[in-house]
Amino acid sequence: MKVKWGIIGLGQMAQCFAAANENVTHSDLLAVASLSKNKLKDFGKRHGIHPKYSFESYSDLMKCEEVDAIYVALTNNLHFEVMMQGIKHKKHILVEKPATLNAHEMMMIHNSMDDSSVLLSEAFAYLHHPVTKHFLDRVQSGSIGRPTGLNTIFGCKILSDKPNRLKSLFSKEVRHFAPRLGGGCILDLGCYLTSISAILARIACEEDALVPVFQKSMLHYGAKKVEVDAYGELSFNNVFSTCMRASFITDLGQNTTITGTEGEITIENTWSCDQGGFFLNGDFQSVENLIYDNPYSYQIHNFCDWVTENKRMPQFPSHTVDDTLFNMQILDAWKSR
Repeated sequence: MKVKWGIIGLGQMAQCFAAANENVTHSDLLAVASLSKNKLKDFGKRHGIHPKYSFESYSDLMKCEEVDAIYVALTNNLHFEVMMQGIKHKKHILVEKPATLNAHEMMMIHNSMDDSSVLLSEAFAYLHHPVTKHFLDRVQSGSIGRPTGLNTIFGCKILSDKPNRLKSLFSKEVRHFAPRLGGGCILDLGCYLTSISAILARIACEEDALVPVFQKSMLHYGAKKVEVDAYGELSFNNVFSTCMRASFITDLGQNTTITGTEGEITIENTWSCDQGGFFLNGDFQSVENLIYDNPYSYQIHNFCDWVTENKRMPQFPSHTVDDTLFNMQILDAWKSR
């Protein structure tokens, strides 16, 4: 069985999805929807979408009975409404992160799925990659003892040092800096940092109910009143702690170090998973037999497996709906500091 996809929103991430999908044998990109006729025409020509499956309305795509699942690649502010429509039309949903703008929206999604057969997953591609599975397996097996802490960063310098360039960027409604579109580095990049924090904290706290508390945070705001640099120190149950920083103004890279009572694991390029392994106490652990060159292909592959196997919940380490709600609550707390 092939899972037939419809993409809603034809920006950069839609292009990434289409490219990654080409390598997944049990996945078929059938339909697309955009409010832009030019984008529909260009995307359809590039990826071989039949004109009858190119929709100028998001709701028309979701009414298409041949579509099994939708990939939501719109700006952050539109995720909630489209997911609610997808649930109504019983479409499985892969939604770009962050799933919603806040925990309130995610709670409404959560409640609407109580009696639903829909599979919903937030698109953290790194959680599907074999490198992530292998280093989490090492943590769970006790290779570094009990995990006690995490230092993790994600920073991309998308603002220039030149004042005129900075002013030019802020004067445009680029999604990263537009409050109404859900801009800011916490929602865009910080969500990765909190997601891995919660996963590791659950391992450290051995299934106890997690109580996250920010011990310290520093937020730097840009001209459009969204945070462009954010630092946080987060404690879970006084057992596991995280130091994290997300930035639009500094090229921090994307490295992560997990510290335990008996060692540490370091993952370079944590979120792109392009190093082919990780370091355990300084020794590189290569992950063999990687079947895809494109890291996004693993995400599509796993999601299609869940659909064909009639799973109604993403499998570990991917976030369940409960996990996504918890992550949004942490992000809310960070943004409000």
